Amino acid sequence: MKQIIITKSLFKEFCENPKLARWHKNDYVIYNKINQELYGAMNGALMGQEVENMVKKLRKTKDISVVAGYNPKWNFHKEYSDATQKTLSFDPKIVYQAGFVWDNLFIKCDFLKLNEHWKYDLIEVKAKNSIHKSSKNQSLLDDLITDCSFQKYVLQKTLWDKFSGNVWIYHLNKEYLRQWDIAPNEIIAKENVTEELFTNDWVEKQIDLINNSICLSKQDFEQKFPYQWENPLIYFWESPKNWTIWNIPYFKTAKKKLLSLYKIWKTNIIDLGKNELKLISSKDELENSFQKYITMFQKWVQFDKEKISSTLNKLKFPLFFYDYETIVWPIPILQWTHPRQQVVVQYSIHKMDLNGEISHHEWIISPFSQTNKNVIDKFVNDIWNPKGTFVVRNKWFENSRNQEMWEMYPEYKKFFEQINSNTFDLMDVFRNLDYFDPAFDGSCSIKKVLPVLSDISYDDMTVSNGSEASDYLYQLIQNKLPIQVSTQDLLDYCKQDTRAMVEIYNFLKRKVS
Repeated sequence: MKQIIITKSLFKEFCENPKLARWHKNDYVIYNKINQELYGAMNGALMGQEVENMVKKLRKTKDISVVAGYNPKWNFHKEYSDATQKTLSFDPKIVYQAGFVWDNLFIKCDFLKLNEHWKYDLIEVKAKNSIHKSSKNQSLLDDLITDCSFQKYVLQKTLWDKFSGNVWIYHLNKEYLRQWDIAPNEIIAKENVTEELFTNDWVEKQIDLINNSICLSKQDFEQKFPYQWENPLIYFWESPKNWTIWNIPYFKTAKKKLLSLYKIWKTNIIDLGKNELKLISSKDELENSFQKYITMFQKWVQFDKEKISSTLNKLKFPLFFYDYETIVWPIPILQWTHPRQQVVVQYSIHKMDLNGEISHHEWIISPFSQTNKNVIDKFVNDIWNPKGTFVVRNKWFENSRNQEMWEMYPEYKKFFEQINSNTFDLMDVFRNLDYFDPAFDGSCSIKKVLPVLSDISYDDMTVSNGSEASDYLYQLIQNKLPIQVSTQDLLDYCKQDTRAMVEIYNFLKRKVS
């Protein structure tokens, strides 16, 4: 049997989810489809490259060496490792993208930096604002521990006494605020994570496990690594079928309860009886909602006319149905913004008066803009007097953006505070199960609810989802929109979102009248 090559990415994936690593090694077509469905249009490689380029600016160009004769087609070949060792023989201060092979292991390091003891430290670059968990102990993120531990192990085997054993992570400083030109020494944060890494024994056990299992047949692999409530898309290579336990909102948080149903082949909601409901019973308020969902599902469509009518009658006119589109990028492109900040660069507003009359307002950032001030000024001018109710489809998102904007532009603080205090989340009607329909697939998102209630569709639109819109808006600012996408396409997408909210509101009003 041909020896497999264990790369850093394969090692990390196996430790996080063995089945994903198996797809990676045995069926790259499916592996790519899984990544596309999970991450969409997000260009993680390009984001990472931008941060690496920023790290390069921390030092003089002459201090940075690229592997001699580097050829991107080398991939895992021994030539890469040999060329790296040749480059290191000249003791360069910094080596970029050094490659190393040890047995069947391969790594490509972001940077190796010569320290004051003439030994090389490893520098791993991450396009993240934080590398720690949000828990009390603030420990390093699991995937970063795995990633760096594997690299450290291979470097110890290949560099020997030329490697210091020190591992650093360079990442984005979330507190950095862009003010004119980017300051590399301020936007990049540095942390020594050596003490938080796994031991070599742990790494070797994982390597043995990969070597002995990654090429097993599908049946033997799944017997060795049974389904443990991972992402079903990854494990089974299909999105959860409609009307199964995977569609129950927040049910993935109750792993043991889900597995108890899965192991007795009770996966269709319609088949769950009193015994199964008893099996997943809980005193926890969230978990009790699972039983409520199952009971409502089995009764099919449920519409709490009285509660929905009371909710809608509390809304004060005019109603402003509004939606933001944002860009989010590691290196801030606009002034007065932070790394990876969700920056508002477009909006759409459908205003509904008491008599039902509707007017529409919209705006989008211009190419080569330095700030989003023009967009925010126009939004404030279109609203003018923030009285009435502001209807959104995700209150947390819009309200968070509003707070960020009044922090950027303090003169509008009172304006945005008024909006936030008078905001109604249209999706609460569906999130709270006041209106339940199995056809919503256990979701309250507008993309799931809208097709059930109307004929409005995003299917034939050039821009059809938020991640695409964000990517194209970033390109628009740089005046690099691809020829197949126009500014009007972006305006149409945002307008469709607010039009959809109006349609859902009108449907509910007709239903309760």
